[in-house]
Amino acid sequence: METHWRELPFWQLEYRRIEGGTLIRSMWSYALLGALALGLAALFGLAFKQGFAAPYLSLTALVVAHLMARSRLDRQLPNPSFQRDLQTGHLDQFRMLDLTPHALLLQRSLPALFYRLPSQSLWLPLYGAWGAWVGVSGWESALLWLLFAFADPLVLILMGFYLTLSFIGFWEPLTLALLVFGYGSLREIDRTRLGSLSGWLFALLISLPILLRLLMPLAWLYTLPDTGRFALVWLLVEGLRWEWRARWLNMPSGWWRYGWLLPATGLMLMVFPMVGEWTPMWNDTQRLQASAVLLFLIAGWLNMRLVTLVRGHDPVHQRGIVHLGEVALVRVLSIVVLLGWALWSGVGLAGSSFWTLWLLLTLADVPFSAWFRVLLQRAYCMRIPLTRLALLESAPLLWFLLAPDRYASLGVLSPLVALAAQTPLWGQVVRLPPPPFTLLLVMPLLWRGLLLTMAWIWVNGAWGRNKLFQMRWAQLQKGLAPVLVYPLYDWLHQRMTTNPVTRFFMAERRFDAAPLLAALGWLLGLVLPSGVAIAWAAFIALPMLIALWWLGYRLASQRVQRLVETGELRQWFLAGLAPFTIYWGIVLSVWIWQVRLLLALYGCGALAVWLRTFYEAFQGAPSPAVPLTMMVVGGMLMFVFVVLLVLLGSQLFLAAPIAIQDTLTALSRRERPSMVRATVLSLFYSGCAMLACMFAPLLLVGLPFYSTRSERMLRQLSRTPDEYLHRLPASVR
Repeated sequence: METHWRELPFWQLEYRRIEGGTLIRSMWSYALLGALALGLAALFGLAFKQGFAAPYLSLTALVVAHLMARSRLDRQLPNPSFQRDLQTGHLDQFRMLDLTPHALLLQRSLPALFYRLPSQSLWLPLYGAWGAWVGVSGWESALLWLLFAFADPLVLILMGFYLTLSFIGFWEPLTLALLVFGYGSLREIDRTRLGSLSGWLFALLISLPILLRLLMPLAWLYTLPDTGRFALVWLLVEGLRWEWRARWLNMPSGWWRYGWLLPATGLMLMVFPMVGEWTPMWNDTQRLQASAVLLFLIAGWLNMRLVTLVRGHDPVHQRGIVHLGEVALVRVLSIVVLLGWALWSGVGLAGSSFWTLWLLLTLADVPFSAWFRVLLQRAYCMRIPLTRLALLESAPLLWFLLAPDRYASLGVLSPLVALAAQTPLWGQVVRLPPPPFTLLLVMPLLWRGLLLTMAWIWVNGAWGRNKLFQMRWAQLQKGLAPVLVYPLYDWLHQRMTTNPVTRFFMAERRFDAAPLLAALGWLLGLVLPSGVAIAWAAFIALPMLIALWWLGYRLASQRVQRLVETGELRQWFLAGLAPFTIYWGIVLSVWIWQVRLLLALYGCGALAVWLRTFYEAFQGAPSPAVPLTMMVVGGMLMFVFVVLLVLLGSQLFLAAPIAIQDTLTALSRRERPSMVRATVLSLFYSGCAMLACMFAPLLLVGLPFYSTRSERMLRQLSRTPDEYLHRLPASVR
């Protein structure tokens, strides 16, 4: 069989020196280790709390052993990537082969599959034995093996949370939504970076959520959830990702160009049984209407994900008729799926107003989405971040969820909210009656027309051809500095910063998330009551700290890598910049970026709460002294809030120093910086800051250690740059 495999086109490229028999024999030791761990954990679990922990302990032991074996297999096998072929110039040669893009993907992945499948099949009997012992069907055991054998790390992390938190009805659909909309929206380069999470540490991250079941009360414990649905959704999303990778390679031709219809139909069909479980008190007609709302959402997401912006490194320009046909095909597919399910289940299309509204909004979406896709391709070639406007489409939905009783009609600017107004969901969220049918139809069309007009002006007007819009936007932010808070912070640093490296990185800010966070902070502060706003601020504190720590680490690491790759670091040495100046310039630039985002969200939110409280006190105050007292008390409370925020945010200052040292060390060892360390450190430092808020600044005792080591490495690099560059990995050079 292996002799026949070697006739495949890509065999001699990476796999010519690998022997399948030797690889399989090396996996036997891990398989035996997994069987032993499975048995010992099961025996230990049977003697622990009347045996309820045996399934979880045994599954944890099996998963840890399996992922360790998978990590060893990944290190022994090459990792072919078309992204790497693009860097080396081989991708253009592969495109010249007499293969369609889908066939090219298939041929490239077959050698790896033929080597991984025999090795991974050793674990299938162990999963089958575990499933037979705990009462899980063979089909579910096979799907569980398929997930842990071939799924990406991010999917496995979601799988761990799905197994752990599925006893809460809200978490199961949330995990599936993250799998579809989050993992499905990742770019290929982002998915590859997340793929570096492997090894024993990754196995530990996966097994910990399963072990957390042991800490739950006995009343919450039950058998493991059905993994079949999760695995099916994962396979459907992978089918869509297969189509996106093929379009990145070349234009699909023949019947292959319609291959995405199968996973898209599968995702749409998954909506109906899940809606039936989420709404047990609704009748069949109301469930069908709720499914139609979700179908509208999935079809819109597919329309934006199927647009191709680049093939390889070449931008794509397609005619409007191509976009119009594909968008219409997606919408027709959603209509066919809905009607087919209604006929198959015997549910009639009752409620003529809802179906009339759904059909009209569906038809109106075809020209809107098609023209927006055309503008999106043009904007990509002009380096205009047009995708930011797509975030405004969620603003009415966010308003509806956060403040449904305050001008609830503004929420129907979103087509999803307009459709939900014709279902029982509106009565469960809003006490007021829904707007008239005319408003439900006109307002979403006006909102989408406004967004489309703004996109057209941005791309075709002066804003897209010069920096006039950027200059005016900067002037507008300076004018709104007392309201937005963070422009004052920027102005202060621009006046005080003398380090040329810091000024260089401050001026090159590409995507600025501060305006979006500032708008979110003002929205939460003005809409929510003071107590609810404070609760929201505390609730998102830990995720915000984790995200800023991780992003700060990645930002510092990417800047160091770019300086080395482009040769700018060497030029700065030749220009006379000292290692001390370069190091602290990078560190300060990351610190400024992290702090300004915190100020944008929490500063604007706190200012909005303060002003709204003062306004409400002024309206109902019997004397002017009451609002003045409220202003003083509010100012003191804001000062205390700022102090707590500084204590919590102090742990962010270690992200950049650690990242610089790790990047320099990894590049000197001919390695790429690992995301495992960044992820674990972000969780560790953020957790320490939340558990011991007053002692969080004590974590900064490691700052002199990291700065000393990094400056020493930079000083050595400034003396012998050629020798250092010779030791860099080929992907960097």
